[in-house]
Amino acid sequence: MHEAALAQAALPAPTVCFGLELRPYSIGHELFLIREHNPILLVGPADADRSIVKTRDLAEAVLICCQSFEECKRMHSDWLIGLKLGLWRRRAEKMNPELQLQAFLDYRASGSLEFPITERVTCGANPGRPPGAPFLLRLHQFLVTRLNKSESAAWDYPLGLAKMQWLTYWELEGSVNIYNSHDAQFDRYCAEEDAKELAALKAKEAACPA
Repeated sequence: MHEAALAQAALPAPTVCFGLELRPYSIGHELFLIREHNPILLVGPADADRSIVKTRDLAEAVLICCQSFEECKRMHSDWLIGLKLGLWRRRAEKMNPELQLQAFLDYRASGSLEFPITERVTCGANPGRPPGAPFLLRLHQFLVTRLNKSESAAWDYPLGLAKMQWLTYWELEGSVNIYNSHDAQFDRYCAEEDAKELAALKAKEAACPA
């Protein structure tokens, strides 16, 4: 039942923002945005109030996400970076910032999808103790140790796909339960019974004059 989400995570649609084609949203992109304290991390695609995100914040996020992890690390040593940014900013000024922000927020949300879970038992060697390592680092280590990715390739791995593979692995290990069709059927049954109970209560109130 999660095939559509998997397809978005594994085969992300091309996204262009401020005239630059963005790479699939990765673990490394998230890490760079965290390092820069970019407020775009605090806003979702359905949020009406986006005033905390300025145009310069969006431009920074776009510049990060159009590059690989290693390219982002080398960006400040590029002696042509000033000229490149100047040309790009002039082109970006002609575009609607609200539309570009919406495109980026949709891109990040689509690239950060994960499977919903119904129960988490443990995802590690110490049952009952919450892990202390940052989640992004645990995802990175999972890709390196389980999928044999290099350090650099792991940082460039799509964030949503990494989270899905992480949860799938731990479900097979018996440490987490991913929401499935039986859970959905039970939720529908509960919702139908709640609706019946509410309808019966309203009918009873209507039949009894005040």
